[in-house]
Amino acid sequence: MVMTPGAECGVDPLGGDEKLVEEFKYYCEGILVSIVGCIGVLGNVTSLFVLSRPKLRDCFHNLLFALACFDTIYIIFGGINYSMMGFEQQNTRFYTLTFPYLIYPFLNIGLSGTIFMTVAISIERFLGVCYPLHLPPHKRKSWFYILPVVLLSICINIPKFMEARVNWIDDESHIQVLIDEYNYTAVNYLPAQWTPSIRPTALRTNSAYIKYYIVYFRLFFLAVLPLLIMIVLNIRIAADIKSAKVLPPQEFKVQRFGSKRKMNKEVNFCLVLLCIVVTFMLCHSPRTFLDIWEFSNIESIVHCNEQKSKYLPKKWLLCLLHVSHFCGVLNN
Repeated sequence: MVMTPGAECGVDPLGGDEKLVEEFKYYCEGILVSIVGCIGVLGNVTSLFVLSRPKLRDCFHNLLFALACFDTIYIIFGGINYSMMGFEQQNTRFYTLTFPYLIYPFLNIGLSGTIFMTVAISIERFLGVCYPLHLPPHKRKSWFYILPVVLLSICINIPKFMEARVNWIDDESHIQVLIDEYNYTAVNYLPAQWTPSIRPTALRTNSAYIKYYIVYFRLFFLAVLPLLIMIVLNIRIAADIKSAKVLPPQEFKVQRFGSKRKMNKEVNFCLVLLCIVVTFMLCHSPRTFLDIWEFSNIESIVHCNEQKSKYLPKKWLLCLLHVSHFCGVLNN
């Protein structure tokens, strides 16, 4: 296997720049994620309350309700994960015991659900604008979109429940602390102490799994494909509205929407979608760039993994990773 130029395995490439990376980690993942995450949860809870009103129970608003639910899941679990890493609290017992089976899997489920639900809203708007008479609102049921998104988000992240495990280690240092602090001399009478630690499973260290699932599969299904779908659908929506408006006003209203009120309603929904999609693309661009970078350096990553050594990227990529985590929480 040929190494990519500049690849380093098991050697810290930061040197004197380690402080810069730690500052990005502290401020982006610690401070900003904590503040923005709390505001985001409050905002999403408020949105859920507003969207639950009876007059907003149409398909489009139901999809916004589902999007807010996924956003909240991601903010809660992602916020806990990133903020605890930013504040160097990842060795606490709470984090260690919950990370493999709760924090990490549901963080990814929330992220996947947010991405797929944004795509689903784009599809719903495409049908509502381009085919309003063939597929009127009463025929566009929200569960047609929500159920597949929920199932897909869970199914593609099932391996995330099997990537890490809790390993209990005999903490010999605890005995020494008791001896020093309480003047114990009979070590045989000391209580046994075990400390939990997070360890990767055999699945997570498998080179084929890293290459085809973590890099190829997730790059395509969580970055490239959703982005292309949203771009194509929103361009088509904008072009369709623009071309239809060439018709005389009355003919346009009758042929496309049936009334001016319905036309204005559908167009306003499209403006909401546009804001969601633009924000999504801006905030997910660092993550997408990092996924593409991993794709281009996969041979080096796999080589280091086979050498039982960690692949360490350059400092600016680590800084961008911390920025990416903050942007992900900001988007939601």
